Amino acid sequence: FPAVFTTLSRMNTPMKLHLQQRITYHRAVEHVPQCDMMFDRMTKTLDRCPVGSEGILVIESELTDELCLLSCTGAAYRLPSETEPHILSIEAGSHLFLQLAFAPANGAALIPLLNRFAMTPDYRKGTTRRMFLRLYKEKQFEIAIQCIAPIDTTAE
Repeated sequence: FPAVFTTLSRMNTPMKLHLQQRITYHRAVEHVPQCDMMFDRMTKTLDRCPVGSEGILVIESELTDELCLLSCTGAAYRLPSETEPHILSIEAGSHLFLQLAFAPANGAALIPLLNRFAMTPDYRKGTTRRMFLRLYKEKQFEIAIQCIAPIDTTAE
């Protein structure tokens, strides 16, 4: 990973992640607001990239009286050792973190998992929260999926 993580686990319950430096993304991906479609688009993009590449979906979750609405507001990726000016980043600080044990087969299978994670952050400050879906290409045909929600960062 390009950044230093002080907490990292493949558990099924969210834990606290202390990100020591921000993670930057340099290449834009044309995004659509549907998270399932954007997940499928990003996995196809990463399929063509070398091992060590990673992508990010910026997701806005809105808690209503009956459900949690998810919308993708941005997407980008980076190749290993890329140093170009960044267009998106996950800021340093404390985050809720969940790494999925297995990558969902497609975006439709991701949505229930993403919705469950979206219910984890504290909504007392408002009904809308920003979170990230990070896709890291660990091996040629293996992508690690991580849900990250800021709780105390330099951007907040």
